Amino acid sequence: MANERNHVQNNVFTDVALRERMRLEAQGVLRKRALSQQEQYRKALDEVVISQEHVKDLAAQMMYLINARAYGTMTSTQKIAGARMNTLFIGPSGCGKTLTASHIAHNANVPFAEFALLRVSSTGLVGGKIDDSFMSYIMNVIERERKKLNKEESRKMDDGELYERCHEKNYGIMFYDEIDKLAGTNDLQLANGGISKKVQQELLDILQGTTVDVGVGATQTPIGLESVSIPLNTSEMTFICAGAFTGLEEIIGKRCGLDIKKLTKRDVYDKMIADDLVEYGLLPELLRRFDQIITFDELTINDFVRIIRETKKSPVNIKRDVLQAYYGTKLTIEDNVYEYIASLSLKNKQLGAGALNQVCNDLLNPIMQRLWEYTQNDAVTITLPLAQKLLAKYELKNSVQQQIGFSKN
Repeated sequence: MANERNHVQNNVFTDVALRERMRLEAQGVLRKRALSQQEQYRKALDEVVISQEHVKDLAAQMMYLINARAYGTMTSTQKIAGARMNTLFIGPSGCGKTLTASHIAHNANVPFAEFALLRVSSTGLVGGKIDDSFMSYIMNVIERERKKLNKEESRKMDDGELYERCHEKNYGIMFYDEIDKLAGTNDLQLANGGISKKVQQELLDILQGTTVDVGVGATQTPIGLESVSIPLNTSEMTFICAGAFTGLEEIIGKRCGLDIKKLTKRDVYDKMIADDLVEYGLLPELLRRFDQIITFDELTINDFVRIIRETKKSPVNIKRDVLQAYYGTKLTIEDNVYEYIASLSLKNKQLGAGALNQVCNDLLNPIMQRLWEYTQNDAVTITLPLAQKLLAKYELKNSVQQQIGFSKN
């Protein structure tokens, strides 16, 4: 009898040890897979976002966690423990805020939509209402699901059915731009960019998690047109809000007793606390809805050069591929031309890196439109004199600005 009892006990101990070993092995596999996937996400960002190293570290983590919540085997308890990563992006125009947010969604493979909060008022009398911002998100979800089906299957389903089929519909990213413009006090006060703190208050429940009925059109019934809406639960969504927050440095400098003219924006931003954003005009309750606040660096001329040369979506690299694939023509650009393009783009502070597209297209489009005039030995070479000739209007613009006193230098 004693031997039998000992045998049972030994089996129990063996089973417990085996389960524990299996649990540890599973954790090890999960850890290796998670670290590998997050590292891959980080490398993918290097191909599209230049500089902003600290931002890309955070973005890679967000990609992994959002993807794991949408497609992994987490229980509801684990998802809560894993936390959503609502984030506030702060940085000047053209530094990569929207680009980073869209690539987080792209690599995490979840729906994405962006909306400018400047277009919103709490009453709807000026612009739209905050609930309208979800229309593009719903449409993105439906389009994603439609692409998973063949034409015949897709034709048999209406938008509501397609939306319900989408597994990842509740795990996407909503990107709200120009949240700094919500720092006004008057609902109709648009002259200075301020809208209303009432709109901020409407954001509280949305960021916390609620169900929003999103109007998607109307259907004909025997008694007339009837509006159609789709309920959207925001509890599992990730919200990224962004703004330039012009003048925030002065608030930080005043609190810290700093002469901000002698410091870089990074030095000033490193001293930022939530109270500075409250003084700027954001509600404390809204700030508490963000799991992290991250600041973007201003781009330098070297960053601009790297964007042109290294990123996949650079207009130069895109047109180089087009010339090679469709015309059998090689495009060569001298090094000093890259620096020239960057210097012209950098002078357009309002567009930031977005100015690169405009300058590059103004340089390359005339060449491609009259390619026979610029091609020698199956190649096009862009020299500095040629670039200066084709981009002369930018030099004129900058010289006029200096003459009439618009230059900051």
